[in-house]
Amino acid sequence: MKETDIIIGIDLGTSGVKIVAVDDKGRNLGSINAQYPILGLEQGLYEEDTAAWTNGIARATRTLMSDLKQKYQNIKVVNIGLSAQMPTLVLMDEDGHVNHNAILWMDKRAGNTASRLRKIWKAERHYRRTGVILDGHYIIPMYLWWIEHDPQTRGLNILSAKDYIYYWLTGHICTDPSTASGFGVYSLEMESWDITLCAETGIDPKKLPQIYSSTASPGKVLPDKAEKLGIRKNTPVTLGCADSVAGLMSVGKIEKGQIFISFGTSAAILAVTENILFHPERKYLITPAAKPGFFCLEADILASGASLNWLADILWNGTKSVHELLEEAEKAPIGSNGVTFYPYLAGGEQGVLWDNTLTGGISGLNLNNNARDIARAGLESIYFEIKRCIEAFTIAGFKTAGIVASGHLAFSDFCMELLSDVLGLPVVTQNVQNSSAYGAALIAGANAGYWEVGNFAVPFKKMYSPNRQSYNSYAKLYRVYCKKTKISDRNCK
Repeated sequence: MKETDIIIGIDLGTSGVKIVAVDDKGRNLGSINAQYPILGLEQGLYEEDTAAWTNGIARATRTLMSDLKQKYQNIKVVNIGLSAQMPTLVLMDEDGHVNHNAILWMDKRAGNTASRLRKIWKAERHYRRTGVILDGHYIIPMYLWWIEHDPQTRGLNILSAKDYIYYWLTGHICTDPSTASGFGVYSLEMESWDITLCAETGIDPKKLPQIYSSTASPGKVLPDKAEKLGIRKNTPVTLGCADSVAGLMSVGKIEKGQIFISFGTSAAILAVTENILFHPERKYLITPAAKPGFFCLEADILASGASLNWLADILWNGTKSVHELLEEAEKAPIGSNGVTFYPYLAGGEQGVLWDNTLTGGISGLNLNNNARDIARAGLESIYFEIKRCIEAFTIAGFKTAGIVASGHLAFSDFCMELLSDVLGLPVVTQNVQNSSAYGAALIAGANAGYWEVGNFAVPFKKMYSPNRQSYNSYAKLYRVYCKKTKISDRNCK
């Protein structure tokens, strides 16, 4: 009986794991999610139990495999690809025991540590070496904060979330370039750990994972883990990449000039280039792509989807969903009848503002405004912030070819038409759910030899072109918005 080859993509997200299965033609055969809680919120911390991650992966994969066996008589998992939240810290001893809950990327305890590191490394020098705008959300500041409070942890292995999952599956301690970038000591030029930066802050490079390409598979699934997952032992595991880069890889064919926008709790904006383009004022990150020879200019809006969820709860007392909020927003006019929303609800903003003191707000209200105006203002503000990010890319010499959008907003014609109008660029959407997990699966499929990495034809769902009159209106409104939100980049000095 002919076997059906299956490729699994696993994306370890902030609130849950997403798993997809594709065949040797890249067709989605099935998907599943498993949730886990964020811990420590009552103390103002953001942590997760690594056992909750692995239990969720095992439970979900086993269920997905059972479902697939009902549909296909003889299946074989030939490769597994990984993607994960970034940058999240896991400290692990030589026996594989985790010292503490994982410290999530959104945790703020290492802010002062990052400030000291910027003084030691010099912000401009560090940016030119790593492409990173360092703050307390990166792994090395988190690690140094931790050993200051518990010196006995100095000898532990320093891992990201994805690195830990790779170790749990295979017993190998390793990482990829895009994930390594989230540590804050990865050299873009040398494509390795920056020994100078490590020495200047007492980091032992031997405690960092070994770096391989995103398409490498140095390890295979251990027998006990294979039993937990319901797959065969010794299945190759491809390293994959950070979740934002995996989302980009879900586009399939990666070319310079592309801009990929992933809409979720936050919004990741990645511009594809073949050259390292530094911003003269350090406004965006530079992240290695999973396709060799390519880089991503990256900006992240911290609270895009989170802002819309918040607005839906506030405006309608929890009785309407974000989908219904968008339906109401569509009924309001361009410019939201003078209402402006400030989407800085996550305790500051990155994007290209880099100011951790920013807070959200609403202005321009009068007695004639209604909930629809505020809902549309929320969406318009998120798109204005995205436009600000894209303008920062172009200042450095990036030439935009067009936009590919993914995530929950990409399934709304209204949202995508509005995005095209605000940006003045064509927008295409993917017919793909769980883009990071799917991107991880495509990287694993390249490792298995079914296609070339970054050269796979993924069908697009729909194309949207800007309405010239609407674009002109939004160009004026954008200039007004920028004047209202003219904010210094004091946080990265």
